[in-house]
Amino acid sequence: RMCSLVKSPKEILKGILETDGVKAVMISGRDGLIISSVGTIDADTETLGAIASSGLGSSEALGTEAGIGELEQFISQYKSGIAIIQLVTSEAVLLLLATKDANLGMLRLAINKAKKPLMDILSY
Repeated sequence: RMCSLVKSPKEILKGILETDGVKAVMISGRDGLIISSVGTIDADTETLGAIASSGLGSSEALGTEAGIGELEQFISQYKSGIAIIQLVTSEAVLLLLATKDANLGMLRLAINKAKKPLMDILSY
C-alpha cells in the first residue's frame, strides 16, 4: 500500500500548535469559512475566521498607500495574548492565537516553516 507523504492542513497546524504558548491555529478562506483548526479557545472558530479575514482589508490598503507592498503577516498584541494573521494564499488566511508571554520570534518561525507546505496543499 502506498504511503502519502503529503500532510493534511490539520497535521501541519498541529506542528505549529506544538510551539510554546500557542493556544489555537486555524485556516479560513477569505470568506471567513474555516478550512481547518486545532487547539482550544473559548471562542467560536467560525466567528474568529470571519473577523480575521475581514480585518485584512484596511491593513492591505495601508501597505498599498504607504508604498510598502503587499501584506504578508500582521501581529496584534492584546492585554492577555497575541494574534498573528498570515496570508497563506490569495484565498486562505492563517490565524494563530497565543499567550501574551509566547516568544514572538518562535511563533513567526513556526508559521514560516508551515507556510510553504500549506501553500502547496491549498493552491488548488
